[in-house]
Amino acid sequence: MQPEGQSYRGFTLVELLVVIGLVCVLSCLGYAGYRSSLEKAEAAQCFGNMRALSQGILMYAQDQGTFPKTSHSGGSWATAIAPYLEEPVLSSSSEYRTRQLFTCPANKIKSPDGKVAMSYGMNVFFELSSERRYTPAGMPIMSRDSYEGSPATWHRIINVPNPTRTVLLAENANSAQGADHFMAHQWNTAIAAQTAVDTKRHAGRSNFAFVDGHIESQPITATFSPSAQVNLWNPSLAGKQ
Repeated sequence: MQPEGQSYRGFTLVELLVVIGLVCVLSCLGYAGYRSSLEKAEAAQCFGNMRALSQGILMYAQDQGTFPKTSHSGGSWATAIAPYLEEPVLSSSSEYRTRQLFTCPANKIKSPDGKVAMSYGMNVFFELSSERRYTPAGMPIMSRDSYEGSPATWHRIINVPNPTRTVLLAENANSAQGADHFMAHQWNTAIAAQTAVDTKRHAGRSNFAFVDGHIESQPITATFSPSAQVNLWNPSLAGKQ
């Protein structure tokens, strides 16, 4: 029973709606801040992964005299550099897709078996050759690679004229199909590069590792844009922009 002379007043409908609205706004702001922090953390981890992987590739190239092969030549660059990174030696590049060092946390691409796909791919230019070559397991002789700059090759670090400007490793958009490399010598349009490189992981930017070991976060068009005559994938063209 309410005491005489004392009254209680509840919230009006308008006041309740205002409070609910404020809570929603604060929740949205909080979530946006959380997403922003998460995306920055994912990009930073990816950046660190690529730095380690590129260093592994460069150490292999220095010790072995040539860059590691990708599946384009029947090899596995991930398997080749694993000992340099204290990683287990597995049977193929695709087997490394669940290893933290080979996985960008922002990569949402799934393989046919439902597992996360391998996040990174190597620039194929470092294994191209104008000579006829064999595929593994007794497959027929393959035709010569066709690329601008042929018959020059860039199999060794010392052969790359502009290591600070030449892409070594990038974020893979076709990893669900098992690709561990980029067929950059076949790109003729900007769409071809944008289809191959995952440009959606880090707010319209991607991480790129260069032959000198440094990493840059930038749009794909900063590395490949025919209209702007930019091609940082072809070692013979990378220093001309």
